Parts: sequence; structure tokens; C-alpha cells
Amino acid sequence: QSVSAARTRKAAVAHGEYGFTAQLTAYAELLYVDGEVWDQVEPPALTSALVSRENPYNPFGTEVLVDTLLTDLGPRTFTNHTEMIRSAGWLRGRIGEWDWEVSLQKSQNDATTVRTRELDPMRVEAALSTSDPSDAMNPFGGSGANSLALLSSLLAPPSQSRFRTEEIQSVASVRGPLGRLPAGVIEFTAGTEWRKERVRYDKGPPENTSGSNQRSIVAGFGELRLPLLSEAAHVPAMHDLALV
Repeated sequence: QSVSAARTRKAAVAHGEYGFTAQLTAYAELLYVDGEVWDQVEPPALTSALVSRENPYNPFGTEVLVDTLLTDLGPRTFTNHTEMIRSAGWLRGRIGEWDWEVSLQKSQNDATTVRTRELDPMRVEAALSTSDPSDAMNPFGGSGANSLALLSSLLAPPSQSRFRTEEIQSVASVRGPLGRLPAGVIEFTAGTEWRKERVRYDKGPPENTSGSNQRSIVAGFGELRLPLLSEAAHVPAMHDLALV
């Protein structure tokens, strides 16, 4: 069993900023990330597997349940490969004393997982219940009691699952002064956000399920900052005080 999974990660990013005028700036970014995780765990195991009385290697003459680790098959492995692409853009500007910003971001993440050396329950059941010595499995003899060909025939094909998540998000906000109090400027910030998320999956054995889910989110936010005291008030131990 791995003490720590093996991981590789490669990424590339490109970004740029352009000022149309002193009051209008655009920024864009593109990010690509490719990653892989490889892990191994203990070999396949029989857990409360039923051995029939007809099994030629059953010395008890009756049905029994067995637990055993099939070390001759070697460890099971798990691989997860991910690929992510994210693009984003912003526009920032100023109108009078007010600052505004609009952004749009889109991301897509694809993942493929592969599991190997998992047992096929139907094949294991058949090997434990047959009376033919050439096809029967011997779960009592330990390492070397079964041929590698027989053990390999009990394995299911590699199980592959695919997942994809997609997200698109837009945010717009403004910030500026609403007025002035003796202690300073009243600052106001407001904005809105829209986001749509979607996930699709195609799971391999044993789940063998496919489907997709999605949701949309709309939100608004606002903030008002009222200055109550400033440094000019000369209040001991207080630099400024504001209500937000």
C-alpha cells in the first residue's frame, strides 16, 4: 500500500492588462492545469465469501465463509487524471467619483478515474462453488495455492469513470461616495452576481450510473460605511470609528 500517492501537476497561465484610457482598463487571464494522482492499496480480498461443500479444496464438508487476502494478485491501483481550463476577464473604470467593475469567468474541469485489479463477484462465486478442480479456487492454501491464470480470471476489467464540472460566473459592482459627514466620506458599495454550475458523470462498475445536475444562483450585495469619528476628533486611544 502506498505511503503517499504519486502526484504530477503541470500548469500554464497567460494574462494581460490593457488601458484603453486613464479611466478604463481591461484584464484577461487564461489558466490550464493538467494533473494526475496514482495510488495503490492492498491486494483484492475475499470478505465473508461463501465456499460451497462441492469445492474440492473445502476440507470441512459443509458450506463455510472465508476471509483472505489474495496477495498473489498484487496491489489494486487507482489513477485520477484531471484537466482544468479557466478563462476570465475584467473591465474596470471610473465615472466621476464612482468606480465600477464587471467580470466574467468560465471554468471547465474534466476528470477520469481508473481502478484496476478489482474482483468480479460473479466470477468469484463461480470459482468457489464449482466442483471441477481445474476451475475451482482454493481459498485455504495461502500464497501459491492457486495459479496466477486462475486468479487473474477472477478480476473484473478496469473500471473507468468520467466526470465534468462546468461553471460560468459574472459579477458587477460599483463603489463611490454618497455624501460627507464631519468624520469623513459616506462610502457605498453595491453589486450583483450570477453563476451557473453543471456537473456530469459517467461512473463505471460497480455503480454503472450516468447523469447530470445543474443549478443557477443570483445574488445581490450592498455595503454602506458611515464614519462616526476621525483622527481629527482627538479621542484618546481611538484613531477612527465607522459603522458598516
